[in-house]
Amino acid sequence: MAAVLTEDQIIPDSGPGDLDLRVFREFLERQRLDLIEEPQPELLNDLKNRGVVTLEGGEPRLTLYGLLCFGREPQKFRPTLNAWIDMVAYSGSDRASDVLLHGEARGRIDEQVERAMGWFKVLGVQETYTDEQRRIDRPPVPLRALREGLVNALVHRDYAILGSKVLLEVFADRVDITSPGELPNHMTVASAMSGGHPRSRNELLAHFMTVMGWMELRGRGLPIIRREMREANGTEPRLVNNLDGRFVRLSLEIRPEGTIATIPTE
Repeated sequence: MAAVLTEDQIIPDSGPGDLDLRVFREFLERQRLDLIEEPQPELLNDLKNRGVVTLEGGEPRLTLYGLLCFGREPQKFRPTLNAWIDMVAYSGSDRASDVLLHGEARGRIDEQVERAMGWFKVLGVQETYTDEQRRIDRPPVPLRALREGLVNALVHRDYAILGSKVLLEVFADRVDITSPGELPNHMTVASAMSGGHPRSRNELLAHFMTVMGWMELRGRGLPIIRREMREANGTEPRLVNNLDGRFVRLSLEIRPEGTIATIPTE
């Protein structure tokens, strides 16, 4: 029996009615595909050809890819119940510290990134001053670095690990992004950090995020994060590939002079 890629797996009890066809059409338009010229493929055939839908016993079902990229409510099905970003901000440098803010970023994978970025911005900014004493407000870590880290976590996570979520944790001294699974396709930390030999566990998810403008060209994510962090505070991101716990964690150091804003409780 041929191996089935995770993103090709069938979502039981799903169907074309669970798709947001507006997003699917936007996805096609962004690729500059001709959607007017005749003849156009029948919609169901087009969805099947693009890996969004497959047949199960003659019935059309969404694939994991189809649900996470084009679904109306991606988390309402059992296989994707935990396919979202859990977000926590702490007052200190470990999980024993008081929780300042908690949030959940659900929806399609592009919506998850957008909502997580919005949540992070609520934490406030750091005040720095130029030589001319002009105030400059900066986020605790560069927003572009954070975005690249979140996109990588969602695109490369192992969706076969049920019950685990992508974690965005903000501590007093760092930001951690943790993704279920190991680095894909036998990649090493060194090769991932250098951008060499880019490989995706979920090629269709990666293609979707690239087309929708959330993901850079393959292999550029971590080099961009490294550059952003060096320019922001002179630090290097830390990537851990934990084979025992089966997770990948990216840590971004918060500039020493900055602090996380206290979140109002009322």
